[in-house]
Amino acid sequence: MNECGVGYITGLYWDEGEPALELLSEPDSGSYERHPLDRGQILSISILGAALCIGSFDAVSQRRIPCPRRSPVAGGRDHLCTRCSRAGANFYARTGIPTGSYGEARLREQDHIAYIALFGRSTLKVGVAATWRSRQRLLEQGAAAALMFVKGSGDDVRELERSVAKDIGVRQSIQLHQKLQYLWDLPEQEESQRTLSTSVDEIYELLPSLIWERVTPIVNFVYNVPQFRIRGEFQDTRDLILIEYVHSPDVITGSIIGCVGQVLLLRAGNDRTYAVDGRALTGHLVRLSGRGDMSLSGKQRIVGRGGNQQKLF
Repeated sequence: MNECGVGYITGLYWDEGEPALELLSEPDSGSYERHPLDRGQILSISILGAALCIGSFDAVSQRRIPCPRRSPVAGGRDHLCTRCSRAGANFYARTGIPTGSYGEARLREQDHIAYIALFGRSTLKVGVAATWRSRQRLLEQGAAAALMFVKGSGDDVRELERSVAKDIGVRQSIQLHQKLQYLWDLPEQEESQRTLSTSVDEIYELLPSLIWERVTPIVNFVYNVPQFRIRGEFQDTRDLILIEYVHSPDVITGSIIGCVGQVLLLRAGNDRTYAVDGRALTGHLVRLSGRGDMSLSGKQRIVGRGGNQQKLF
């Protein structure tokens, strides 16, 4: 990357199946820039200032609405102010809890899909996504593979998701450090498809027929590992240094070796591999360039083979 981009990071997204950092370059006009994260590219991310609210995403119009107040926020996962976190259909899309807004009502009527995602060789997660962005959502999850198995209205599909979690015991979330540990044990495509198909067959058998009357069965399998582009990278890598928080004037620099979900994997000049949680960057004012010296403050977590973890100071 030779050019320099300055703006507030709104997230790491997988538009059209390719990872990129999105920057809000002109908050007043709502102008956004997309910076692709190409394997082998040298990337330097300089944290220039504290985080501001990135604004709400309207799931109905499918566009982001900048925060009118540009409210200061903690940054990272707390990247929305109170007002924007409850704007439109935002709150319902994240939590499934209704608030009665017009945008939410329209979103609840939209087609949604339920999926079972596979992490590593055997860890399963159930989830829901709006049909129009289901492929992006599954890539953002960082799962090795997924099987979309029903479609229907947002309310009906979310009810099914809750039943799968409560009555069958399938998880609804996977912690980030666990997702990273699975990178050393990625399944092949045929194995993934077999595992997911067996799991969905069990779900059909165990849930009551009344739930299935309100949704439509589908079969749509996706295998994400090739798009992460990390095959072979972890055979000789003992561990990853996970960056979960950033502060000004931190600088993160390295060669891109891939992206898994919303995590950017960089090989730094010290020959260590860093896993940068894209959510840690969200809301911060940054400069993106092709050169810089690594400089980090605060604590980082080491994630290693076999689940070994420790804190670095």
